[in-house]
Amino acid sequence: MEEKLNLILGFVIRHKGRININPHTIHEHLFLKSISFEEAKQLFDKVLKSGKVKVYGGRYIGYSIDTELYLKSGGFIAESGNQEANMNAAEEVKQPSLFMSYCWAESEIAEKIYKDLVQIGVSILKDNHQLDYKDSIKSFMNSIRDSDYAIILISDDYLKSKNCIYELLQLLKEKEYKNKILPIITEGTKIYAAADRIRYIKFWEQKCEELKEALGTINPVNSLGVINDLKLFTEIAQNIGEFLNEIGDMLHISLKKLQETHYKAILEKIGFEDISFAVTLMAIAGTDDVEQREIMLDQYAKKHPLNSYYYSIKAGTNAKANRYTQATLNYLEALKLNPGNVEALNNLGLIYHDINKDYPKAISCFRKAVELSPKFTIAKLNLGYALGHYPDKKEEASEIYKDILSYDPYEPKAYNNLANYYKVKDYKSNFELVKQYYEKAIELKPDYIEPYMGYGNILKLNGMIDEGNDYYRKALELDNGYYKAFIEAALSSIKG
Repeated sequence: MEEKLNLILGFVIRHKGRININPHTIHEHLFLKSISFEEAKQLFDKVLKSGKVKVYGGRYIGYSIDTELYLKSGGFIAESGNQEANMNAAEEVKQPSLFMSYCWAESEIAEKIYKDLVQIGVSILKDNHQLDYKDSIKSFMNSIRDSDYAIILISDDYLKSKNCIYELLQLLKEKEYKNKILPIITEGTKIYAAADRIRYIKFWEQKCEELKEALGTINPVNSLGVINDLKLFTEIAQNIGEFLNEIGDMLHISLKKLQETHYKAILEKIGFEDISFAVTLMAIAGTDDVEQREIMLDQYAKKHPLNSYYYSIKAGTNAKANRYTQATLNYLEALKLNPGNVEALNNLGLIYHDINKDYPKAISCFRKAVELSPKFTIAKLNLGYALGHYPDKKEEASEIYKDILSYDPYEPKAYNNLANYYKVKDYKSNFELVKQYYEKAIELKPDYIEPYMGYGNILKLNGMIDEGNDYYRKALELDNGYYKAFIEAALSSIKG
């Protein structure tokens, strides 16, 4: 029994941001139903009464510093004298993991879902946040089978994407894959009627026929890659109908409906047994009106224990109302409750940087966020920008931007910032490289105004006045008034 009690302590430590751990959580997500619910409840009650965890409302437990100190000293096992069991227990804790599979055409929708869930403490593995581009994407996608749940953002583009369907096939190989799937269907995607499902089967059958025909036109020595694709396309054609049948039976909620209910279905599935606090926090975060937000926060505080994510949302509300001192205090409280809240670290860093102009404190916050989440792109971009204030740190900033592109080659700000770095370093000798970076940033995000201005600047610096002004005019078309005076001055300048 002591070993299982220590497993519960380890689970609590690994989920520091959660304040709603209860017997159902222990039964389903720690022990994965390998013990009875009655036993899980007995174990939970012993931990709750031990004084080594925080207790919320008399029925939930959460992390306290005593939890960690107690487990480090041996926990319940130390009291029984079984130290060897204690060492083994810490290794057996299994955390639920969530993977998001989506097509790049829906990357903005995926990013919105990611941010909505992360802000209340849900951990998600997501392609453009975790993938090392230099590694094999197929090797990475095999990890979907090792995840406890998979959000599948299903769209027409997804069902016609080789890489996305490859991810899907990994789930189909899992015997109990249906229990892992958290499917979301985007607007306009039709899969419920038999005719709709047949259309996708025909699509992949046609792809197979096209490859077979192409194979007959090339030397067999050079056909290995095409043969591998043909095998994959054949496997997709054979399995996609079965998958769509399963989805058609299990899924009756659209992306719009899911967002309107603040992801209640997903939160229930992944183990928020008492999801009222999470759903409420998400509703508050999605409210634009500051006054209404404050009313909702007050109502929340009367009904629920206050956690790190409550204080983060409260901080964001105060920042939106230009109450930055109070926002700073809120973020500090959020970090006190959960030092691993990387969103709070990043946002606190922005206040230090943009409002207080305290660059050392800002850099410290951004660095800490990146240490905790090495591929937290927003924090890395902010860290690079903050380091750029110091001449001796500009080289480090450029390496940060390169590192971002090593795992996310679709990040336009990293290209733009690298272009700025090399332009300032030597706008003549680096001219071609800077052009490539600005062009890539514009290609990835055509409404991103800064690379147009930067491109216009370097063109005019190198004597290409008319071409440079063309880019400034494009920037002026995109501008909402913020850069107007600067762009007009640049248009009238010979050097831009």
